[in-house]
Amino acid sequence: MQTTYTHEELMADRDFAARVHHNGRLLHGGLDPDGNYLPPRSLHRLDAIEAWREQLRAAGHSTDVLGPEAIPDTYFPNEDQARLLLRKGARGAMARILTLIGVVEGFGNDGIK
Repeated sequence: MQTTYTHEELMADRDFAARVHHNGRLLHGGLDPDGNYLPPRSLHRLDAIEAWREQLRAAGHSTDVLGPEAIPDTYFPNEDQARLLLRKGARGAMARILTLIGVVEGFGNDGIK
């Protein structure tokens, strides 16, 4: 299995049968001929991820992905705490939390499905 890829290979898109548009805006990724969503830059990435996962497995390492259920609710500030953090200039911390939320929600692709 291939475990080393060039930047160009990791950035390569698949041939989409159709692109995804919503409210006149072009979204990332596209659809295959059967209408299934294909993520952007995934021509080689899915094979690369599986090869790297297999390499971890073969070395006896876990390949489990940390899911949102594994993160304690206390990690996320409540509304009052978030307002205080923003007032005190902790924008970087809030941006990281929002990024984590976006990544977790993005894996579901619920808006496209």
